[in-house]
This record gives sequence, structure tokens and C-alpha cells, in this order.
Amino acid sequence: MAIGQGEFNSIRKLTAEETAAYRKAHEHLHSHDEAASLTEIARRNLVAFEECVKDLCQVVPGRGQHRTLSREAKLDVNRHFLNFLSAVRQLLDHTELRLKRQYSNNPEIFKVFQKRTSTAFDTVFAYRFLYKLRNYSQHCGAPIGIVEYESKSHGNAGETKHTLHLFFDANELLRVGGDLWGPVKTDLKKIDSKFPVDTLARKVMTELEAIWEAVRNAERPHLKTSAEIALETVKEACKPHLSPAVVRFWHRKKSTTIEIINPPIETMAWLGDHTFKEIL
Repeated sequence: MAIGQGEFNSIRKLTAEETAAYRKAHEHLHSHDEAASLTEIARRNLVAFEECVKDLCQVVPGRGQHRTLSREAKLDVNRHFLNFLSAVRQLLDHTELRLKRQYSNNPEIFKVFQKRTSTAFDTVFAYRFLYKLRNYSQHCGAPIGIVEYESKSHGNAGETKHTLHLFFDANELLRVGGDLWGPVKTDLKKIDSKFPVDTLARKVMTELEAIWEAVRNAERPHLKTSAEIALETVKEACKPHLSPAVVRFWHRKKSTTIEIINPPIETMAWLGDHTFKEIL
């Protein structure tokens, strides 16, 4: 169909062969777009965690409130941190399975993912630690074990400084996690003390961005092929001021339902095409 100025103009009915080819191309483009969404979820969960910590750092504990506030802070900090850890593992696990299935005839694409994730795990402590920390949190409890407010007086004027501490405890993680840590066990033994949460999550996100960039660039030629099939299918509808759409109709006695089956706009734009528009 061609859609413009509020009108739906039927062009023609697709053949069975065209429908099958378009469906396959659409599914391919859509699966990539869904993967991009998982990356965005991880980004947003990280921002939510960082904003939570920033807000909690502004809290000034009153007399007799330190224990209560520390407990509340631990709940909120770990709630957001667990969301980030879950998003990281979901993105990695989903990408691994998707690439194996989608590109079974092009194993070099999965090898790009495999090589880049292996490099991150082998060379970046933050990445391998948080990767294993996800398993620890599922079986052993809150990942950030030390969340507490501290108040200290400074100077002759007795000015009080309030600080929110966020620490992992290497010895406690080893004691409770046992064999869950795999090669990270050696890292924790070397640390042998408390260590700050600080920028570990942000470093992991940097690695995820690099992994995602490597994967989608490896996929790009194959995605371009699917995009070309989609564009070829609707070329007759691409006249000035009209937006193309592939649709399905369900006719009932008193109504007609229309399903618009267009490829994701964001993925098509990333591939360099702006033919498809938002219709509804």
C-alpha cells in the first residue's frame, strides 16, 4: 500500500514467493532491532543505578538514622545494580544464541562476537568480575555487600562530613561464592580486602558498546541484503509524499483489521535508508 495524507491506497497483492521473501527479510531486520533494544536497556539501567547512587550521596543522616538509612540505601543500590547485571547477561546470552541461529551458514559473524567477548573477559577485570557476579547474585545474595553512611567531624569548627560508602568485600565474596567465581577467584584472592564499586559498571558498559559495535558491523552486509529485499518489495509505492507499507487484512462481517508489517525504521536508517516512515 501507499499511505499519504490520511489515505490508504492499495497497490497490489504480493505473490506467495514475494511474501515469503519479505517475511524472512522483515524477521531478520526485526531481530537486529530487538538486539539493539537490549543494548539500550543495559544503558538505561546503568544510568538509573548511577543516578540512584548520586541521589543517595546527597542524603544527610540525622542522629540515630545511620543504620536505617544504610539499610534503605543498600536495598535501592542493589535493586538498580541487579537490574544492570541482568541486562548485561541478557544482552550477551541473547546475542550468542541469535547469532548462532540467524547466521548458521555464516559462522564468521558469531566468531566476531566470540573473539570480542573473550578479549573483554581476558583483559578487563571489571568485565569478568561483573560477568561472574551475576551468577553470584542469583545464588548467594546482594552483590554490593557494603553500603553504609559515615559521618566525620573535620576541623576546629566541628564541621561534619557525610559519606556514602559502596564496597565489595573480596574475602566475603570468596567465602560465600566458592567455586562460582571460576578464573575470577584468582583476582579476588589478589585483592584480599574491600574494594570500591566506583566505575566498574561503567567500564563494563564500555566493553558492551564495543562488543555490540563489532557484532552489528559484522552483520551489516547481511542486513543490507534484507533491507534491499524490503525496498524492492515496496518500490511501486514509493512516489512523492507517500509512505510504503506491507499490510495484512482480516475481513470480518462488520470490521476489517489491518496489520502493518514494515521493517524497523531505526535499523533501516542505520543502514542508510529513510524510505519507511512512522504511519500510525
